[in-house]
Amino acid sequence: MTDSSLDLSARADLDWLAELIGDAKQAAPSVEWLVVGALARDLHLGYAHGIRVDRVTTDTDLALTVATWTEFAG
Repeated sequence: MTDSSLDLSARADLDWLAELIGDAKQAAPSVEWLVVGALARDLHLGYAHGIRVDRVTTDTDLALTVATWTEFAG
């Protein structure tokens, strides 16, 4: 993976997202979690480029990464 992630850890307005990802990490600590979908796009446009995005959806899509099929089958 390239180092293209945004560091949004100091954004108090995203505490809800940090809590959600924290819960996901607690449930499955051995995998890497990614924010995907419209929220990922909106975070990138808004925080990386300063482009205002009006949210149409309010869901949050998360994906997880695993290294092998064995890890996936867990």
